[in-house]
Amino acid sequence: MRSILRFIPALLIIISACHKHDTNSYVDLSSYPLKSGDNWTYQVFDSINNVTDTALFSITGSYTLNGGPIYYTTTTVISGTVVDSGLIVLSGDSVMYQPSGNGLFSDLTLLFPLSQGSKWHTRYYGDSVSVNAVNLNRTVLGTTYDSVYNIVRVQSVPDLYIHQTIYIAADIGIIEATCDIMPWIPQHKTIRLIKYSIH
Repeated sequence: MRSILRFIPALLIIISACHKHDTNSYVDLSSYPLKSGDNWTYQVFDSINNVTDTALFSITGSYTLNGGPIYYTTTTVISGTVVDSGLIVLSGDSVMYQPSGNGLFSDLTLLFPLSQGSKWHTRYYGDSVSVNAVNLNRTVLGTTYDSVYNIVRVQSVPDLYIHQTIYIAADIGIIEATCDIMPWIPQHKTIRLIKYSIH
């Protein structure tokens, strides 16, 4: 009986640790930065041009139409040139990145709260997104982030296959993403967070 009693404190510590881990197993919309003036600087690699460059992605403003979704205007600047002016659309619990040109995140839709095993389809045919892992520690360009969520997006239609892996840190946003596109000419893109400024 005494030997069993000696294990009770250890069991209580294990149960307590497991419970604490579960309380952080999701990130809700309030932990996702979406404010005018927020910006993220990324290292960008594109296999088509075989160039590594630096991109500044910024939220430049916001507006609503008839009390509907909130539209956040965005710009992506590379080498002093605006390469994309797009939108982030906040509608209910979904956040949709909608670039107008060659944006960093393509047409990405996130559905909150993000939690282990969550899956959803987007407005595009053959496009599905899932949360594969939560509460990761992820090191990107020498900086380690915690509370990181691994999200995978796959679009598979005739003549087009896209596989995108995204890492999102709570209260920071996208810290890393890779995108493989396989039409006639395969293309690989990688972005890694260098620094950020959020309000």
